[in-house]
Amino acid sequence: MSCSPARLCLTLFVISVAMETLLLAKETTSRPRETTTEEERLEVPYYPYREPKMKEHGIVPHVVPHMPEQIFWAMYKKKGAKQQNVLLGHRIRPHEAQVVPEVHWDAGWNQSIYFTMMMVDPDHYGRNNPMHDQYCHWLVVNIPGDNMTVAQTIAPYEPPAPANGTGLHRYLFLVYVQPQGRVTCDEMQDKRFNREHFSATRFAAKYHFNKGIESANFFQSEHYDWSKHVNVTEDSDEEEDIYTTRTYFSSFHG
Repeated sequence: MSCSPARLCLTLFVISVAMETLLLAKETTSRPRETTTEEERLEVPYYPYREPKMKEHGIVPHVVPHMPEQIFWAMYKKKGAKQQNVLLGHRIRPHEAQVVPEVHWDAGWNQSIYFTMMMVDPDHYGRNNPMHDQYCHWLVVNIPGDNMTVAQTIAPYEPPAPANGTGLHRYLFLVYVQPQGRVTCDEMQDKRFNREHFSATRFAAKYHFNKGIESANFFQSEHYDWSKHVNVTEDSDEEEDIYTTRTYFSSFHG
């Protein structure tokens, strides 16, 4: 039986995280834990934290009504910069998310199943937005399995650009199953697709994605003023504590 690229990628990722965790535990008695290195950034097996982190940050039920079935895998690999993995709400600087991320989800063995993938900012209009409108940063439909190369893009990837003074924004990746197979979206005919006042829930209801959210993940980002960090490079450790997975998940380790 052949293994789909998505399942293989996710399996290797879980194995690598588990191995790093075991190695880290072995080294704990021989070296201090005062700094966080790049090798430690993926040490936390974050799958168990899906539900608490989604609820803690108000993703469920305020942005989407139900808990996703799986964790969506996304990774930013900007040339000359550190690799950034999307890890259930930890922080990524806007300039680190300028390139189109590598994305995968477990599409199962049947590659004939179609999916819709989107990235939205529910905080574009403020966290107290009564209409629950979002800004659509990315929208792709009719994805066979997780093969994005033969899918239909309604809204190409647009990187986060949180405005100064608007605080932290949550950037949410969502994947829906298309239970009726391929869909013909009205939005495909509109070359001026309006990214503003978008709603993932309304879009899913419109096209009868009634099986709920298959996969999800999110990160947070805020306006970054380089003028205040004139001596800081992308590889600097300044403020690194709030951008590491170890700090972010520490509250769950007691």
